[in-house]
Amino acid sequence: MSETLKQLLLDPQRRPNVVNDCQQLIEDQVAAAAGIPGVAIKGGYKVVKAIKPGIIHDAVDGLLDQFVAKL
Repeated sequence: MSETLKQLLLDPQRRPNVVNDCQQLIEDQVAAAAGIPGVAIKGGYKVVKAIKPGIIHDAVDGLLDQFVAKL
């Protein structure tokens, strides 16, 4: 059986792992931001997470279908 990338990424059994991996990628990119722009990015990211914990996870989960459709 040959599954497409779309089927693999959106499979209900795999989706939570895909969402968590995407969230970790975002966390890593924010952490790697350097200089004055990095300070702004990190500060803004921290504020957003403080206002609504789980927002990044929810956003990635909500947009995953659209992201995969563009692949």
